[in-house]
Amino acid sequence: VFNPKNEESYLYLSKIFNKQEKKDLEEKNLKTVIFLNPKNEDALYSLAKLRLKKSDFSGSRELIDQLLNFCKSYCQKSQKLKVEIENSIKN
Repeated sequence: VFNPKNEESYLYLSKIFNKQEKKDLEEKNLKTVIFLNPKNEDALYSLAKLRLKKSDFSGSRELIDQLLNFCKSYCQKSQKLKVEIENSIKN
């Protein structure tokens, strides 16, 4: 990362680690993005999906609820993920 305050760098790193299936490094970079910009929709959505895969339903739901408060481009995807989370909790 050339500029440690550039959230996009960390977001791209998280996507690289996702492809490499290095979930801990992916999560670390997504958390950094959210720290730098708490309203980064891509990072919140990706972290919610990651937590859902780890069966952290409450953490995933919390992130999606946070995202739905201000979403612009991830609203529909977030709604679908919220339904998936609720269905997972019921099972």
